[in-house]
Amino acid sequence: MRLAAIIAVGKYRTWRGSPLEKKALCAVASEADGWGNQSEAGVNCNESESTIRFRVTWKHINSIHKKLVLFFEAEVPDEYVISTLFVNGRNIGEYSLELARIDVPLILLRPLGLIDIVMQHQFTVSDSAKHIESNAGKYGFTLSLLKYRLAADD
Repeated sequence: MRLAAIIAVGKYRTWRGSPLEKKALCAVASEADGWGNQSEAGVNCNESESTIRFRVTWKHINSIHKKLVLFFEAEVPDEYVISTLFVNGRNIGEYSLELARIDVPLILLRPLGLIDIVMQHQFTVSDSAKHIESNAGKYGFTLSLLKYRLAADD
């Protein structure tokens, strides 16, 4: 059991929440998880679903911390409506990633501090199947900033 957990950590980058901007976002947003090419502005997503994966180190969490506060910034086209977010399988709501603050209860973290944020993106296109027009076209968006901080309940 412990070996399986250690192997699972291999695809998660340990991240302490410092801002990841532009090309540095590739550390938590990989091509295999719905993210496309990098640009000077950040990482591009032209899929209807994408995932951010990382690991929070428990040694930086103490008893006053109750949540992880995530901050997203993205460049979005007019056709972008909203994204539904799932943290480790639990629906935590709909957010506009253009500028978002998202509170994630620490109880949602998996063992070893693993976190998967699956985002289902909605656009005002009737044909938004699996692949949306490329970022060179009209649909899709560019994630430009992601950071988090640990916090107590407000």
